[in-house]
Amino acid sequence: MLNLFCGFKKSQEKFPNKLNIMKKLLTNLGRRGQRPSSELRTTDYRPRITGILLLTAYCLLTSNVCFANSTVIQSSGEIISRGLIPTTETWQKMLACSTKKTEVRFAPMPLIPEIIPKDENAKTLNLLNNIYSSPGTFAPQTFGTQFDGIDYSDFGWYPPDTMGAVGPKHFMEVINGSVSIYTRTGSQLSAVTLSSFFNFNLNGTNYPRGNAFDPRVIYDRRSTRWFASALEFGNPSGEDNHIILAVSRTYDPTATWDKYLIPCGVPSGGGYTYFSDFETLAVDDNGVYIGVRIFPNFGSSYAKIIATAKPPLISPSPSLGNVYQWSNINDMWSTPQPAHNHDAVGGASRAWFIASSAAVYANLKYRRLTWSGGIPSLDGSSGTITIPSFAAPINAPANGSSTDINVGDMRAQMAVIRNNRLWTCRNVGVNSSGGSSSADRTGCEWFELDVSSATPSVLQNGRVYDNSATNPRFYYYPSIMVNGQGHAAMGFSGSKSTEYIGSYTCGRLVTDPVNSMGAVTQFKAGTASYQRLDGSGRNRWGDYSYTSLDPNDDMSLWTIQEYAKSPANTWGTYIVELLSPSPILANPNTNGAPGETGFVLKLSGNGFYDPGAGYSNRLDVVLTGGTINGISNYGISYISPTNLSISFDIAVNASLGHRDITLTNPDGQVSSAVNGFLVIPEPGMLWIIGLLELWIIGRKFLSKK
Repeated sequence: MLNLFCGFKKSQEKFPNKLNIMKKLLTNLGRRGQRPSSELRTTDYRPRITGILLLTAYCLLTSNVCFANSTVIQSSGEIISRGLIPTTETWQKMLACSTKKTEVRFAPMPLIPEIIPKDENAKTLNLLNNIYSSPGTFAPQTFGTQFDGIDYSDFGWYPPDTMGAVGPKHFMEVINGSVSIYTRTGSQLSAVTLSSFFNFNLNGTNYPRGNAFDPRVIYDRRSTRWFASALEFGNPSGEDNHIILAVSRTYDPTATWDKYLIPCGVPSGGGYTYFSDFETLAVDDNGVYIGVRIFPNFGSSYAKIIATAKPPLISPSPSLGNVYQWSNINDMWSTPQPAHNHDAVGGASRAWFIASSAAVYANLKYRRLTWSGGIPSLDGSSGTITIPSFAAPINAPANGSSTDINVGDMRAQMAVIRNNRLWTCRNVGVNSSGGSSSADRTGCEWFELDVSSATPSVLQNGRVYDNSATNPRFYYYPSIMVNGQGHAAMGFSGSKSTEYIGSYTCGRLVTDPVNSMGAVTQFKAGTASYQRLDGSGRNRWGDYSYTSLDPNDDMSLWTIQEYAKSPANTWGTYIVELLSPSPILANPNTNGAPGETGFVLKLSGNGFYDPGAGYSNRLDVVLTGGTINGISNYGISYISPTNLSISFDIAVNASLGHRDITLTNPDGQVSSAVNGFLVIPEPGMLWIIGLLELWIIGRKFLSKK
């Protein structure tokens, strides 16, 4: 019965004495109804029933208590913070108070029971349809910039919670223990400890209390700001711990940051303590969205969803507006993932939260949040998206690891929206055909959902797995991103009994067959064995990874992944840029004359892209060659990936002859049509030239006579 009390935050805050009295009364009544085992048949259950009725009456009277495995929450959230002014710090100040910690620390990862009641319909996988074919043989993306990130030797945490994102001029890595800023070519500019980065003082209390952990970071192109979050351990450690939110003042992460406390922790009371874990982070034009899981010291855990308006955070005089939370969410597995939205959204547009089902090894669950008058409202219960069944993820073998690598569970790993399409992914247990029966390996499942209306629908759903009959490679802790072209890529870890843990990727083009991904490619091989057991005997890895979209070109995808590094039992992180296929420009073989203005040249080919206004890198076409080039006043009109037109002027004194046409996509990849354009004389001049040529020929003929 005590499990029924789990997660009753409001009741403990408002009625702590009543709740404690009710618990004692119920316990005592239950004890009075007990008899020795020899008298079980004559047990008097009336006192127990009385206790249950009293508990039920109490729940109804307070209206704030939710029974386990139900979701009774109001759409308007509880305000947990109002109008905070930030603590503002420069990077240099954070650097000054940063001290390197060398002791080994394990990031917390409380267990969520894996026994799931099947009270929700699941779709049975029809292997005849072969919707879960193994990855193809062609890898659509190629590697661009790549470099080593932070490793274990820097700050000594297990696991790192691999997280990092690309910005206009930097790559920012934020993991357990450390924050590091790189140039986009991989040169490290500076690094501080994670706790120093999130450190600030509020009303005389220094945060984080203890260390910070479970960090997240996003570069939001639409506001040109970085958003980062992390949990603190609390005081006493592991109780009533909160989230710290940091927002940059500019696109430069080495400049100034504003820091705020999100007081999501649940106070101890009535013999209960509560630990906040595994927060998630996303933004759109309207708000900042966070998910977090609350673990009581006994009883069932539950999730919270938190929202606050974004405009005050990015104003010239920044502040944190009202912070709203919704508690006792237990129909979404683990922590709901808010979707980071790259689209422009209106004031009443929907924000989306996605998660695996808490009832079956199948399906997805979602909630929608909308804003009205600056106040958010959240769905009172989650909707279900029917997805074929899978098995529980299976811990992964790795060369030299006597304990298999802990791959976590089937929680949604990340979510992103582009062009009203929500992409997300998770770990799943599968067999050699991608199905759920007799699962013997772990793969990565991915989704593309249409969220253009209030009811989402599945556009694509695939699984990335090794179909080898024996000794298959396991894939785990995926992240996924899509670019403006509609091309998508995933990054993840991978290992098998004969391989160290390495970093992998696979992707698809918008023109690829539905439900398919291209070949899995390793971009960083593991170099040593790995064995780091936590207090629960788990060989910890992950707990997540991240793949981000380049804000300069809307094309390149950057993924950061973990790998097993030398010496043994250490990890490293590695960053790689994933490039779309190079453009292909067909030779137009056309011509124009000096003096023409607004000449229109139509070009065809494949792989063209222009992201539109607001991006620093745009599609570019130039004509080169000629002693006097004479080509100017370009205008480029992007039509489709296979067609575009350009207009330009040809100077009167432009040299006659060929010009090469060079097309450069926003990501810097180039295609050229050699001698694709010819500057010829004006039509009137052709008659004169022709007459001159005839006169010369005639003179030569007469001179021979």
